[in-house]
Amino acid sequence: MPRTQDLKALRRMISEAHQILQTSPELPQGRTARALELLGDSVVLADYLLTIEPAAVLGKMGGKATEKRDRSTSGRSQPCAKPRAGAGRAKIPNRAIVYAT
Repeated sequence: MPRTQDLKALRRMISEAHQILQTSPELPQGRTARALELLGDSVVLADYLLTIEPAAVLGKMGGKATEKRDRSTSGRSQPCAKPRAGAGRAKIPNRAIVYAT
C-alpha cells in the first residue's frame, strides 16, 4: 500500500494536469474532453485511496495464504511432523582415557 504522502503528491499532480487542460485551447477530435474526464476520475480515485486505512486492507487479506499453504494439516494432529527428542547427530559416549604407564 502506498504511503499517504505519495498519494497526496499524486493527487496534486493529477489535479494540476486537469487544471492545465481546462485552461488550454481545445484539442482536435474531442481529445480534451476525454482527457479531462480521465483526469477527473483519477482525482476521485486518489481521494478514495487516501480515505482507506492500510491496516483495514491488510486485515481483510490476512490468513488466506497461510490457509491455502497449510490446508492439509489444519484441524488434525500430525505426530510425524513433531520434532523428536532424539533427533540430530548421535552423541559420542564419555570414556575415561587411560594412558599406559
